[in-house]
Amino acid sequence: MSLVSILIAIGVGIVLAIVLGVIYYKVNANINTTQRNLNKIENRLSAAGAQWLAGLFEDLIVGDVRSASIHCRQFIEADDVTGFFLDNIAVPLAEYSIKETASYYPEKFARLKALVESVNGVASK
Repeated sequence: MSLVSILIAIGVGIVLAIVLGVIYYKVNANINTTQRNLNKIENRLSAAGAQWLAGLFEDLIVGDVRSASIHCRQFIEADDVTGFFLDNIAVPLAEYSIKETASYYPEKFARLKALVESVNGVASK
């Protein structure tokens, strides 16, 4: 083997290492950005009172597969899946949404209020 072929092999190895380093950096940066964004969603879900859903997001963000699986099983194996969904996800988010809408978006709150009144009228008949 000549010196030239050894230098070419070393050069190719260095170029491949640089390319792989750049790819790793880009992928890692994208993963970090995605995790930060999911963490922001998890924090907002927690602030909205949807603790169960926030806990599931947290487990998924940190990669705790066992705990995420337990969270999913709680939902799937619940005796009353609809009740579980309403108690742990829908009602806390609805309460938060109504409070925030009433505080900051009066025109949207009026639409929600009209919807609730129309449903109450149907339910009472």
